Amino acid sequence: MRFKITGTEKLKAKLLRWKKAKPKILDAAMDDTADAVMAKASDLVPVDTGFLKRSIGTKLQPFHKRIVVTAPYASWIEFGKPIGGKTKTKWKKGQGQVPRDTVPLGPRPYLRPAFDTETKRLEEFYEKRNTP
Repeated sequence: MRFKITGTEKLKAKLLRWKKAKPKILDAAMDDTADAVMAKASDLVPVDTGFLKRSIGTKLQPFHKRIVVTAPYASWIEFGKPIGGKTKTKWKKGQGQVPRDTVPLGPRPYLRPAFDTETKRLEEFYEKRNTP
């Protein structure tokens, strides 16, 4: 699943100032925030078999943090499942023609709410470590 959440210009400017002033503290704050977002997303994700929950992880590089979800259906859960096909039936091995899902499932977001609730940690972490 790939989507990009962008911040406001004010936040970007603050991050650039922090990167120039205290790059090691900023990088540690970003690591902490990425781990917190991943943990919160794991708590919020709907669980059926647990595959989606286990597919949530992080990729941490200096000043570049990504929360990754590798399950192929992750975007269906986050944004809602699209209506399947143009016909009312589909072929299923061993069962022949079966009814196709024609009603989309609503979104059950877990990644965006985790991002929204945990990103305030970035500023708190930086300020805590930067104060004498």
